Amino acid sequence: MAAPGADEIAANLPLPDHAHLPGVNGRSEDQVLEQAKALAPAQTCSQSWQENAAWLYGVRLIGEGYYWEAHEVLEAVWMNAAPNSREKALVQALIHGANARLKRKLGKSNAALRLVALSTEACERAYQNDGVPVLGLSRTVALAFCRRDNDTGHDAGAVLAFSDM
Repeated sequence: MAAPGADEIAANLPLPDHAHLPGVNGRSEDQVLEQAKALAPAQTCSQSWQENAAWLYGVRLIGEGYYWEAHEVLEAVWMNAAPNSREKALVQALIHGANARLKRKLGKSNAALRLVALSTEACERAYQNDGVPVLGLSRTVALAFCRRDNDTGHDAGAVLAFSDM
């Protein structure tokens, strides 16, 4: 039997028992988050995004509404991206986008709007030279995510759908 791929690993990692809202509730057990962070490859690059289980799990956490937890996991992915790279800019954009959604849930609309601006700016940096997908996300999909501070509405479920590459 073949070893599971990164997509299967990310899909099968359990979700936290609840989404952490700082100042409102306690954090979940960190064991799964630590496990997910340890899955980050030594180098974050677009050529191997499909093999990056930490990236895939971080995006899954965002899609499931675990914004604080997504930030924790995606930080490991961000740290392993080359300085000033498109990948580093995109992961930063998603971290800011997740934080914007978290601030919106906490009722901090000014902070959410500030983070949307930072998210959008980082996303535009990631795609500034061309529209080639970065870490499996098209420019259109990434910008749609970064320009919002919530996941409600008609397109919420597909906000971070990966491109067919």
